[in-house]
Amino acid sequence: MNKYVKITAEVLEYAWGNKDFIPNLTGSKIDGNPKAEMWMGTHPGAPSMVSSSEQSLESFLKNNLNFFSPEHLKMFNDELPFLFKVLAIEKPLSIQCHPDYREARVGFENEKEFRKNNPKSLWNYKDSNRKAEVIYALSDITAMCGFLPDDEIITNLKTYIPNGFDTFILPLLRNVENKAKVIFKYLYTVDVNTLSTLINELLKNVANSNNMVDNFFTKEGIINRVKDDYPKDRGLFAPLLLNIVHLKKGEALYLEPRLLHAYVYGNGIELMSASDNVLRGGLTNKKMDVSELLKVMKIKPLKIKKCKTYFDTENKEIIETPTEEFTLAVYRKGESDVVTENIEMLLFLDESTLKIDGKTIDVKKGDVYVIAAKTHMILNNRGDVFVATC
Repeated sequence: MNKYVKITAEVLEYAWGNKDFIPNLTGSKIDGNPKAEMWMGTHPGAPSMVSSSEQSLESFLKNNLNFFSPEHLKMFNDELPFLFKVLAIEKPLSIQCHPDYREARVGFENEKEFRKNNPKSLWNYKDSNRKAEVIYALSDITAMCGFLPDDEIITNLKTYIPNGFDTFILPLLRNVENKAKVIFKYLYTVDVNTLSTLINELLKNVANSNNMVDNFFTKEGIINRVKDDYPKDRGLFAPLLLNIVHLKKGEALYLEPRLLHAYVYGNGIELMSASDNVLRGGLTNKKMDVSELLKVMKIKPLKIKKCKTYFDTENKEIIETPTEEFTLAVYRKGESDVVTENIEMLLFLDESTLKIDGKTIDVKKGDVYVIAAKTHMILNNRGDVFVATC
């Protein structure tokens, strides 16, 4: 009976990607193209394959149900409910948010007829699943996530578009409770001529600002970083509306559904629900459906809390997330002697040995193995081994 399998991850190239981080991780050749994401899982967008054959991981798991615990099979059947990634971010990703369970089901059903007659690039909902995610910093990361309090947003606007704020926005805020919602809706629906006036004022006032503090981008730095690629984009105002989050190496951030966010710079491990539902909110050339975005996203102040962690064995550190479909963990450097509770997907960041049923496997940096539930394994790892499970 199979208890482990090595898989080959798919590496995706996007313009925002870094050219060397993922190749250095996997030991592949640096070819000058931006390697943005490394996908590990069964998601049809870039499914992993069993390294020793032409079989997909999805097909392999359907024929090897022992990889799942009985509890998993009751809850998720023979499906892998998460998608495991490495992100290498040189330029900011599009601003986006994802639906929760209710909105995903409703939105997917409402677009049933639309999907029959329109290309996938125009769909808001590719499936009926929610999408939560956690990112763990492999290097310092700058991100944007969730709305600032109204008073901080207003202070930012007064500082960077004082004329535009007084002329166009201030009159809209009288006797309004949720000022952030009014401001966001205005900036994302205003006519292009007024938008151009506001953007010109914004860019003038951030031109001579300090773009970075230590290894992290400031809100002015984010704007200056994207202005050439997206000179007329409404997302240029996002750093004035959203929290700027700085993750040091080893810190993690959980992003619940309905939060507007964007990763700006850095390298990290990402684990998410197996969903491709994305509603974009700027810094993109792809479709933006502002009316649907306004229905789905939370527009209220968010206090940023980084993930807490705890050790459940001597070397296995769990990153806490309130999710049933995924758990992110790390086997720290050293030896770990464990029995897996459920299926585990392991990403090795350094050479290691893996011992299962008396057989020792020499593991290379960047290798990915899937381990069956209830398997006794002994890890002797020279560096961190990241674990996706549920």
